Amino acid sequence: MHIKTKYLKAALLTVAGPKDTRDYLKGVLIEVYPNHVVIVSTDGTRLTLIRQEMDDGTSFRTGHYIIPASVIKSINNKIGEVEFHPSKDEGKIEMVDGPTATVFEPIDGKYPNFRNIIPRGRTSGIGANYKTSYVADAGKVSNLLGESRGDYVHICQNGNAAGVVRYKDENVIILIMPWITPITEDPTTEINAGIYAT
Repeated sequence: MHIKTKYLKAALLTVAGPKDTRDYLKGVLIEVYPNHVVIVSTDGTRLTLIRQEMDDGTSFRTGHYIIPASVIKSINNKIGEVEFHPSKDEGKIEMVDGPTATVFEPIDGKYPNFRNIIPRGRTSGIGANYKTSYVADAGKVSNLLGESRGDYVHICQNGNAAGVVRYKDENVIILIMPWITPITEDPTTEINAGIYAT
């Protein structure tokens, strides 16, 4: 199966860090179906969700494969696609990146049911706070997708539920859990405009 490099690189931005004890989150989940794949990554507070159609089908059986982050980081092909197919070695996968072939073992583990946090219906539009680093990473995804609006992101705010980052490429969304303000902290403010007077 051929997967677009930009999608794999985008998914890397929400993979769990090396110190995370949940090994199954240290990679990108590829769900393989007869005519499409679903690409997923999460660190527990953000989730990247991508769908790619497979016009030529796939040599993989329908199933779930967790590709280690280190394998995706090794991709040199900045544009285009990389190819994955079953290796001759039992239980392993071969990734072909231009002239380079890498054989690896997918991460063993059960990926969490990410579909539970996907908002059903329209987002609420209720304001929320988000970590600046998460918003910055969402902007990096825009650049990876080749979109011109990499200097800002469109977050459909959703109160205390996951906010949805949308892109021109409708195959890609990122969900970001909000930063919940402590109940003792006043969410409103009043600005003393007089200090800015000329």
